[in-house]
Formats: sequence, C-alpha cells, structure tokens
Amino acid sequence: MENYPESETSGSSQPINQTAEEKANAAELARQAARQVIDSGKEYAQNAVNAAGKKLTAAKEQMGRAAEQGTHYVSEQPGRAVAIAAAGGVILGALLMSAMRGRR
Repeated sequence: MENYPESETSGSSQPINQTAEEKANAAELARQAARQVIDSGKEYAQNAVNAAGKKLTAAKEQMGRAAEQGTHYVSEQPGRAVAIAAAGGVILGALLMSAMRGRR
C-alpha cells in the first residue's frame, strides 16, 4: 500500500462525516438566510404599497383640481362650454360610426 499524506485521506471524507452540530449550524444559517429574504421581500412590498398610495393620492388631488377648473370654466363660459361639448360629441359619434362601418 502506498502512503498518502494524512490531509488528503482525511480531507476527502470530511463532508460525508459531518457532525450533527455542523448540520445544525448549516440548517440555522439556511433559516437565517430565508428569514432575511422574507424580511427583505416584505419591506420591498410595503415600500411598493406606500409608493402606490402616494401616487393614488396625488392623482386624486389632480383630478379634483381638474374638476374644479372645469366647473369654474363652465360657470364663466357657459356658451363656449356647450359648444365644446357638442363638438366633442360629434367627433366621438363620427369615430364610433366609422368603427362600426369598418366591422361590417
């Protein structure tokens, strides 16, 4: 039999013969990593929800201002507002009629 250095023979069987303590440590490290991933995901989701809420609030405020400006314009220029609405209706009607003819 040949003589092999001790580090080669004992080093190759080390992963197979892990102790229970080493396995428990590896399992704990895996649990900690999983907790970090979960916590990170929760934080990301919460940040996304918060950002969406802020954008929704800003959009609601902008819509409110636009409605207020539209109401003010109609009260200041009622004839012009009716003419604009009528023109918009005619254009929308023409587009719908054109689309319906195209389907036949």
